[in-house]
Amino acid sequence: MTQYPRSIHVARALLIMALGLLPHAHAREGEVGNQPQAFHEFWGHFKSVVFAGNKEQVAAVTFFPFKTRGMLDSDPVRLHERRSFDELFDRLLAQDSGLKKEPEPMRDLIQRTDFSQAKPVKKHNSRERIGNFVFQRVDNRWRFVMAYLDEE
Repeated sequence: MTQYPRSIHVARALLIMALGLLPHAHAREGEVGNQPQAFHEFWGHFKSVVFAGNKEQVAAVTFFPFKTRGMLDSDPVRLHERRSFDELFDRLLAQDSGLKKEPEPMRDLIQRTDFSQAKPVKKHNSRERIGNFVFQRVDNRWRFVMAYLDEE
């Protein structure tokens, strides 16, 4: 009879210990969420919202103030706030990517650029450039941070 009460105490102790470990399990799940976002994952989302015409979602992955600069190193950097971004983004998508002999709008370059597989990761890689668009990892998340703009 003394064995039975002892097993209840052991079971209770194990239950209390298991419940005490639950916050640690959730903390570990949170740690995974803090891992740097892979560029190919970001790119898939960016590409889909661009082609859905969802400027709100494009703006959600854009870092403001957004920067533009002309094609020359000597061109000044201009800053753009969210309120003027939609019109600017239309211009950015329509301009030539500069990567082909024949003019190719950035919209077409985005459509044909596929990162469905992870790109090889370079140590400390925190910037990517696709045509005239520059993306940067900010707080472990990729953001659209800058574009080269042909002012004409």
